[in-house]
Amino acid sequence: MLGYKRNGPRTKHLITITNNSILSLFFYSSPIINKFSETHLKSCNVIQTTSLRIALGVPIWTPNVILLKLAGQEILSEKIKRLAIQFFIKQIATQPFSALFHTPDRIYSHLVEKDAESLRITFRNLSCIPDHIISLPIFPHSSSNVCEIFLKDIYFQNKELPSSIISSDFIECIQRFFPNHFIISTDASKSHCYTSIAGFSCLQQFCYRIHPLNSVFTAEVLAICQALDELVVPEKDILILSDSFSALSFLKNISFHSPKVIQRLAAKIHIRKNLNQNIAFLWIPGHSGVSWNEKADSIAKQVSDLSPYIDWIASEDIFSHLKKQLLQITEENYHKSNYQLLIGNIPDILTISKWTGNRVQDRLIARIISKTITTPGLLSRFNLHPDPLCRISIIKIGRHLSFRVDDKKKPLTLKVRRRLTLRSPLYVGGVPEEMEAIHKVVMESFKGCIRNFHLNGKYLDIASGELQNVGHCFQTIEPGAYFSGDAYAIYANDFDLGIRLDIQMEFKTTRQNGLLLALSEGYGVPSIALEIDNGSIIISVLLGNEEKPFSAVRTFESSYYVCDGQWHMVTAQYAHKSVTLKVDLFDVTVGMSHTVPLEPNTASPLYIGGIPDDVPSGAAHNRNNFIGCLRNIAINDRRVEWIDMAARHNVLSNACPTF
Repeated sequence: MLGYKRNGPRTKHLITITNNSILSLFFYSSPIINKFSETHLKSCNVIQTTSLRIALGVPIWTPNVILLKLAGQEILSEKIKRLAIQFFIKQIATQPFSALFHTPDRIYSHLVEKDAESLRITFRNLSCIPDHIISLPIFPHSSSNVCEIFLKDIYFQNKELPSSIISSDFIECIQRFFPNHFIISTDASKSHCYTSIAGFSCLQQFCYRIHPLNSVFTAEVLAICQALDELVVPEKDILILSDSFSALSFLKNISFHSPKVIQRLAAKIHIRKNLNQNIAFLWIPGHSGVSWNEKADSIAKQVSDLSPYIDWIASEDIFSHLKKQLLQITEENYHKSNYQLLIGNIPDILTISKWTGNRVQDRLIARIISKTITTPGLLSRFNLHPDPLCRISIIKIGRHLSFRVDDKKKPLTLKVRRRLTLRSPLYVGGVPEEMEAIHKVVMESFKGCIRNFHLNGKYLDIASGELQNVGHCFQTIEPGAYFSGDAYAIYANDFDLGIRLDIQMEFKTTRQNGLLLALSEGYGVPSIALEIDNGSIIISVLLGNEEKPFSAVRTFESSYYVCDGQWHMVTAQYAHKSVTLKVDLFDVTVGMSHTVPLEPNTASPLYIGGIPDDVPSGAAHNRNNFIGCLRNIAINDRRVEWIDMAARHNVLSNACPTF
């Protein structure tokens, strides 16, 4: 199948086949292969690179750094080591059914020294020990009827409904279907500082920190497990409320291959059923005004360094973390190489394949973005010229005027007066708007680029003259406003922050730092900043009465995720004592103030794309002005037009380069 040249399997499918073939070849043998010498391990890379070159359809001389970046893959020699570690960790997680480890206290003694040392180093880097890994219960469950689980059975379980309807219908549902149940609500929270779980009932509550590598899914399930241990009262049926649709879906469709934490939860439910205690689960749409859910969410976000810590960690989350680390190495190797300067930031083919239609387009796009295609031959095939600039020359000798475009053999000639009276100034690219129209002369300004301007045989530096609405020259452009690093716009000179601010915008850049929006006046004055900081997106608010700003942060697998020259959507909101942030299709992140702030009344400029040099940074982590493009900006649900700005400084408002 890898030999198809034109039609047939898509590139993304071929890469999947390559990965699955390599995985089946090396996974169960990885504990043996990982003991090979480094030379032998690296020779395995040839298997991967050869397969990927055929799958992508790029030439055999394509550098491995570009190849792995384009395919979005790990280095195979490092992947084999990762698979070996995963094999051992999986055996730990499947106790007491593992054929390798029967008891957690004798894990290292069952391994040769090289494997034992690799496992010790891995656990040391993860800040945990084998005992902390969530393992299978003694009696795993594979039956799907663990308990009653209501996911889409009730009217209010619809996120599209208004919050007021969801809240009122929830109360009616409880009164009608669960009047005698003891209610427990659970939730989890994950930020750049903590991963936490929380639960509460009408009698008591809890909040714990858990290992930061745990995913939100794992944390949500662990919160339910802890609630069954701490909050359940005897001799009453239990109703557990959760806003994790995925966790309840996994529980409803449990099998032997379900995540270990789901198996643990099912075992706890089974124990309660043996005590003649019925347990039901009800899914609640998150952040929809249901007081039980909002309370659990608030408790989870109040976690601090003083909160008690539980050591649980899911093996599935460890595997995900180890894979992310190796993919990060692929990204870093590319960005450290000379190819990054030559080619720029390139997306992987799995992302591009969403917009291509067949195998031929996949191969063509892969070669174009990696610059491994013979461009002159391709242009000649479609009768195109490699240089988009036209060369125009106008020469007057005596009464003969010749006009030539792109060195054509035959110029256009005409007779004119021997002496022409021309007066300054000389306008290039257009004329002032106040100039009177001239009959049969086009008065509209030129839209494009001009360079190498010569007059009477002498080079004329256009940029040294008086410029009016002249911007940068880009080979190709698209809608959007371009910020060159010294540019910024002022939305309003006396903007009042109040207790709520909604921000939405699209941006694209290749830089890892840059201010997208800022309000800052000076010390003691409230300020807000939305920025890119080392590849992460951060919204921070400093209310003037706090030592440090509170913020919401969205980090990514790669620090270059939003710096790839592609459009990304960011939505941020500040509301009294909280900030929320959503980037593309990632989950919403939330930041909370630890105090009750006063209403922050301001009358300061609201900057977009950067701030002047004399303005303090305020809540911002860096002072770097944004370099890139912005479009579709909305502030407080009002679409922002560049023409309506209070001021613009070096902003090219109608031309965004395609980089």
